[in-house]
Amino acid sequence: MNIARGNRRLPQAVKLLRAGCAAARILLESGRSSSTYISVDANKGMYLTFLYCLCARARSSRVFLHHHTYSHISERNRAMAWIVSAAGADAVHISICREMSRALSSRYPKIRHTENLSNIFHIGSAEQGARPEGSGTEIVLGHMSRLSCEKGVQTCLEVYRNLKRRGIPAVLRLAGRFADAKTRDLVQAAAAGDSGIQHLGEISGQEKEAFFQSLGFFLFPSAYKNETQGIVNLEALSHGVPVLAVGRACLKSDLSRQPEWLFADQAAFTGRVPDYIADNLDRYPELRRNAAALFEDLKGESGDQLERISDLLVPLEA
Repeated sequence: MNIARGNRRLPQAVKLLRAGCAAARILLESGRSSSTYISVDANKGMYLTFLYCLCARARSSRVFLHHHTYSHISERNRAMAWIVSAAGADAVHISICREMSRALSSRYPKIRHTENLSNIFHIGSAEQGARPEGSGTEIVLGHMSRLSCEKGVQTCLEVYRNLKRRGIPAVLRLAGRFADAKTRDLVQAAAAGDSGIQHLGEISGQEKEAFFQSLGFFLFPSAYKNETQGIVNLEALSHGVPVLAVGRACLKSDLSRQPEWLFADQAAFTGRVPDYIADNLDRYPELRRNAAALFEDLKGESGDQLERISDLLVPLEA
């Protein structure tokens, strides 16, 4: 609900306050409930989350807070500390993975109860098309994000070039819009002299499906400090595409059963990924099966996670 809609002259802070007060009034005037689910907002929206927690506690309601970002975990946030206090000691804090839950509890020691719920429950199993097999076939590398060096674009370019220097035919497909002019100029300069580097822009629907179907390996060497899980990594696994990634946050948990796909940082990624790809081309069908099996395992775990959280909520309403 956006009650500020239609009045664009109001400052953003006023719009947020009006929307927050309206939502708080609804929360206070609604029928009594022993549990309240709240999605934790980011930036200034965190103060609204704080307000919602106060309203829920005023109704003696147990608060379930769902955390979707790492920004208040990678660095202590004063508003988040207020939210934790307002939510109470019996609040349930839901995050995306166990690594995120551990980091959250470490950053805010007042948190006593955490649960995990992967974003994978949003993603269905995809049909897996044919993939290149053996060293005589062109290897298609893919990366999708809001393209920046921090997200790993330059690292992907270096991996691609290292493979080409080894005599391994490869293509690099980059999907997404550029985050800044520096990254745009970097990619455009690289692509100008090499037809194997392809920038697809923002894609969705059938174009996105075709992108994942075409890939041999999905590269995600992100150094972004607030990285969480990355839906695109899960989508790649759903298509049976091996995901090679820097092991940050939830990626470390998700890929823990394939530790050879995890790398410490962008430097390690650049140095080791070309070797890994070159040494495992003959095992590619097995890597595909491992990626598909990992997706199904993670999908099954997310169902168990959702059921556990539902069990916490439903008995409270009984």
